[in-house]
Amino acid sequence: NPLETIAARQVRFPAKPAILIFLYLALFFAAWTFRSRNHFMGDGWLYISIVKEPFHIISDRPLDYFIHQVSHWLVQALGLGNGETAYAVLHCLLLPLFLWFCWRTADLVTHSLFEKAIVSSLMASTASLQLFAGYVECYTLLHLWIGIYLYAGIKYFQRGLNKGFPWPAALIFVLALLSHRSALSLAPSLIFLGLSALLSGRQAKNAYLNPSKLVATAVLIVLFAGLLIDSGYSSLFVPLGFSEDINLAPYTFFSVDHFREKFNFLFLICPVTVFAVPVVILRWRSFRKPNDPSFIFVIWTLAGCALFSLAVNPLLGIRDWDLLSIFGIPAALFSGWGLILALKGSSRRNGFLAAVALAAAVHGASWVWVNSDVNRGVNFLDRVRLEDFHTGTGKLNLGSLLQEKGFLP
Repeated sequence: NPLETIAARQVRFPAKPAILIFLYLALFFAAWTFRSRNHFMGDGWLYISIVKEPFHIISDRPLDYFIHQVSHWLVQALGLGNGETAYAVLHCLLLPLFLWFCWRTADLVTHSLFEKAIVSSLMASTASLQLFAGYVECYTLLHLWIGIYLYAGIKYFQRGLNKGFPWPAALIFVLALLSHRSALSLAPSLIFLGLSALLSGRQAKNAYLNPSKLVATAVLIVLFAGLLIDSGYSSLFVPLGFSEDINLAPYTFFSVDHFREKFNFLFLICPVTVFAVPVVILRWRSFRKPNDPSFIFVIWTLAGCALFSLAVNPLLGIRDWDLLSIFGIPAALFSGWGLILALKGSSRRNGFLAAVALAAAVHGASWVWVNSDVNRGVNFLDRVRLEDFHTGTGKLNLGSLLQEKGFLP
């Protein structure tokens, strides 16, 4: 009966939107319940103050700051709170969108529901999760753009290189760069995307037209030029040689202390890479699709972000974890996808992947839990600050800040 069919459709149609709205609200309120109340992990106190200032542009993150100013204006207009509330509400609202793109990206990587769950959970369980749990800083939008950028790049390769220039990925790159200048670390992967489209069908005839080789050459030239030219940002990066001011550069790039500190950050940001990368390297030849350009694209995204995190000088030590976490989402995607490709399907393999995903979820959730209470957060900082290379360097002394706020004697 046509009338019964129409009536049934009218009954069923609201079901899916209703479920999506329920899930969205559930995720938002979960993030809000466990939102970060520890603003000592970054420059949270500073941003809570400056977001209240009249509308203006910050050159190194204009889009990010503009959106947060709008959020603050709306919060004030509705009488919901102050600058802290403006950041927390916006970032909690972005969590469902971030998780959605984690799932959508995993959907491009594999057709197996189990493997989709593994990849998406690894992407969602990095330290980036903290940024979407009400964390007051300027990196949340950047990490959302990175997640969308990975989706757009992989989608472009799967649609075929004859579709022209990868404009969606390029647009997301611009939005990320306007959100924070550290997004420039995505440039190698974007160049790889563009060259793959430009040289499609030609690289098979000429080995020198291989996009990866061309990107590697370009990166080496830029790095070498950066060593020769004083750009004014040299103090932001770990020096190759000893600095005249030991307080601004307590170690050199190739020093043991530098690698030890960055390795420690790796355990905080995306620990699954510690054993995933060796497995992928050792079993590279056993991959089902070792030359998949979309997988190579993920590698270049990870390489650019990891190089930035390795080179940047964390002047404030543990308080710069958020700046150094830019490689977390690409690293998690590479690790999950790489393990799936490298390990043959079996019940033991699936059990191993499930254990890895569970451990990552517990790790990410524990970081959120620590910072959801100011006392737990400050106790954590109190334990690590004596081991921190930079507690007495940079623009702000963490110990003095904690004492000033009354959390330390």
